[in-house]
Amino acid sequence: MWKISQIEISRYRSIMYLKMDLNPDVNLASICGANNIGKTNVLRAIDLFFNPEKFSYETDIPFQKLETGSGGNKYPEISIEFSDGKQIVCITRKLKSDIDEEHQLSGSKKDLKDRSRTEMGDKECVEFLRGFLCKFIEVINLSFPDLIREIVNEIYDVEYEKVRFNGLKETLRKAHADYSEGLLKVLKVLSDEISPSFKEFNDQWSVAFDSKSDVQKFRDLISDDVEFYIKDSSNKNISNKGSGLQRLAFILLQARISHKAKNKIPILLIDEPDAFLHQELQKKLNIFLTETFKKSGQVFLTTHSSVFIDTFHLRNVFLFELKVGEPFFYKKVNKEISKSETVLVDIDSVDGAKKIKFELGIENNDLDLLDPYNIIVEGEADEKYLTKLASYFEVRLPRVVVAHGVSNVEKLLEYYSNFYKSAINKKPKVLVLVDDDHAGRTEYRKIYTDIKKYGNLEIKLRTVPNFQGETSTHESIIENKQNSKKNEIEDLIYPEYLCSLVNVILKKKSFNEIDENAIAAKITRASFKSQGILFLIENEKNDANPDDGQTIAFSGSERVPEKMKSSLANIMNIGGDKRTLRLFKDFDEKYPHVRIFITKLSKESTT
Repeated sequence: MWKISQIEISRYRSIMYLKMDLNPDVNLASICGANNIGKTNVLRAIDLFFNPEKFSYETDIPFQKLETGSGGNKYPEISIEFSDGKQIVCITRKLKSDIDEEHQLSGSKKDLKDRSRTEMGDKECVEFLRGFLCKFIEVINLSFPDLIREIVNEIYDVEYEKVRFNGLKETLRKAHADYSEGLLKVLKVLSDEISPSFKEFNDQWSVAFDSKSDVQKFRDLISDDVEFYIKDSSNKNISNKGSGLQRLAFILLQARISHKAKNKIPILLIDEPDAFLHQELQKKLNIFLTETFKKSGQVFLTTHSSVFIDTFHLRNVFLFELKVGEPFFYKKVNKEISKSETVLVDIDSVDGAKKIKFELGIENNDLDLLDPYNIIVEGEADEKYLTKLASYFEVRLPRVVVAHGVSNVEKLLEYYSNFYKSAINKKPKVLVLVDDDHAGRTEYRKIYTDIKKYGNLEIKLRTVPNFQGETSTHESIIENKQNSKKNEIEDLIYPEYLCSLVNVILKKKSFNEIDENAIAAKITRASFKSQGILFLIENEKNDANPDDGQTIAFSGSERVPEKMKSSLANIMNIGGDKRTLRLFKDFDEKYPHVRIFITKLSKESTT
């Protein structure tokens, strides 16, 4: 399936030049940045590439080029590279006037296997682009009559599950009554198909099409005789709904219709899908777009909401800013003009990383007591490590509840069980995840023995495995077999990476650092493994700092290192750091049991 893999835009509105490299495996691209810097112009440029009839000399040529008539080419040029994994097709469209667009196409085709390259003629470029259907949804100026007209005009080429419009075509042309009846029959199939998507946002919502009058002229049928409305037991006219609901309806319709066009790959361009929508509807819309375009097509959107942005891996995330030059006096127009242009920020750079993190603040407004599936952990470090690993592996971890000490787990279970005592048809599932050490195994046995006390909860018990997936069995814990293991949540973390976190703290306090690779090698040996990695790190730290190593502790019963454990978890920053992401990819191959464990936690929440 063809996907856009690169976009290059020159001399278009506020964009003098920019180049965007996309990950074709991710079907959603997010364009972010402050207001009025030209984010929407990126979407307009893509739309213009596929729909050149929209070109306007007055608005599409950069202001400084239009105003000053400065040297060089002033007309827009847009190149898009497509890839299907086997070939790369690059097509360039040059806009020179309001007419004669097609002859301005040029392209080339490259075979990724043998590296051969062939030029594409004008007709071949046109034929290739006919395989795409590009739709641009603006923040304002939405027209449902235009959308209905588009549906009707293109419906001859669309086949639905039970009704095929092609078979009715001749009959409908002969009689207006038959046309109206057949058209609405087809539109009913479309509305029945789309309504479940609306119910995902609100149980009371569904959609429908209706005829506004019994007698209309045939030529006016499309624009005047069909209206779209949302069935929610109120006034059905879409124009009487709020702006957010109108845009949501428009986006859902366009997304579904785009996928109905035969032999077309849909490209959906959405300007600020978060506009007028509260965060819960934004989340649902993001899931809808991700699922709808998973197998075919791509979505490009501008946004100010972190909901629509891959804030963790930063894949297909593009941050833009406005670069304003010094004022320059142009004699031709006898005035001073400041050159300003939309530029792409390099988020791989140190400065770019700071800018993207500032831009993508994440909010969390989930305030429910318990979800249908939950995890109780001993401390804050457990919660931080698990959620950060889940973000990296792109799995949805259930609600993680912190007990603030293993001895508090029983109290929490008792509290939650009493809370849900009177709940009807609600019995939350709770996984109790404790350290595989003496205290954790003791708590495990106590809860298992008294599990009937917490009858209003469905409880599972588990100990934290190490990075090799090793942990005590249920039978050995219940039978209280002799066990010297002292594994904690830190033993689940990739050993080299955990040591690098320790070195961050040691370096900050001017201590000698520990050997990350040496510790990673030692922790795989039975004699060190049973004591846990923090015990090993403590000894190695003291060896490296014999005079003052004892003044800072990562493990030990006398000096409770809870603050240090939390500090280590706090500085674990995977998302937004390309270097760490590359390291984690290697670690994942080396230690696959970490992914297996985190994925299992996620899967259990969906069963």
